Amino acid sequence: MSAHQVGVEFQRTEPLVPFWLEGEPRGPVVAETPRGRQLGWIREVQKRADKPFPSCRPATVEDLRLHQQRKLFAAEVLAWARRQQPGFALESAYQVLDGELLVLHFHSVERVDFRPLVKALAQQYRKKIELFQLNSRRRVQDHGAALGRCGLECCCTAWLREFPSVSVRLAEEQGLQMQPEAITGVCGRLLCCLRYEYDDFLQQRAQPQVGEWVDTPQGRVRVVGVDEHTRTLRVENQEGHVFSIPSGRAKKSGTCRSCQQGTEESPL
Repeated sequence: MSAHQVGVEFQRTEPLVPFWLEGEPRGPVVAETPRGRQLGWIREVQKRADKPFPSCRPATVEDLRLHQQRKLFAAEVLAWARRQQPGFALESAYQVLDGELLVLHFHSVERVDFRPLVKALAQQYRKKIELFQLNSRRRVQDHGAALGRCGLECCCTAWLREFPSVSVRLAEEQGLQMQPEAITGVCGRLLCCLRYEYDDFLQQRAQPQVGEWVDTPQGRVRVVGVDEHTRTLRVENQEGHVFSIPSGRAKKSGTCRSCQQGTEESPL
């Protein structure tokens, strides 16, 4: 039976945790964590590495039944806490599989004192309590299944785990409309895709443009078309023959207008 290194998700708002798994990497798993015994889901499968990781095991029917009981109890705790603190924006709650820890998430743009609520919960349920504050992006991620401006599920709920640093400069350089409704997501913050699409934008900007002369293994040619999807260039040589080449085989040269005009008048 082969072993696999897997990335396990315990909560949507938390990074994946690496574990070793003996057997087929599919379905829910159970693992011992600093918070206690938890049930999680495999989100990544990687090649075996030299670095040792803790082991996990496939979840049993009894584990799934117990997990469902913990979810119902966490929902009861969340409802009770909301009644105790009506002005407190409590978002979600969950209980680890061994039942010793309750974790609650709340949303606030400012620092708040949640110690009285923690004390009240500990007295009521006799459990260890942890409260975590969610920012606007983590709040949307915690809710899940939100649709972005593109019409698809938000990246933070579909696959994004760590939030990159995003600034208005990224939108300005990409030539996007600077109206807030055009560059902000459902969380009210700048779109995360502005950051990880920026690298593609830089690569596209570095590509030769239509009308430019470039050096290739076939000689000096002029770009007459660009295909971003296949990353190919449609070029024309000095004899008038038109053909396609991979964009990586073209090197810019003489990109200023005077150089291009001079080249066209007296080609090398």
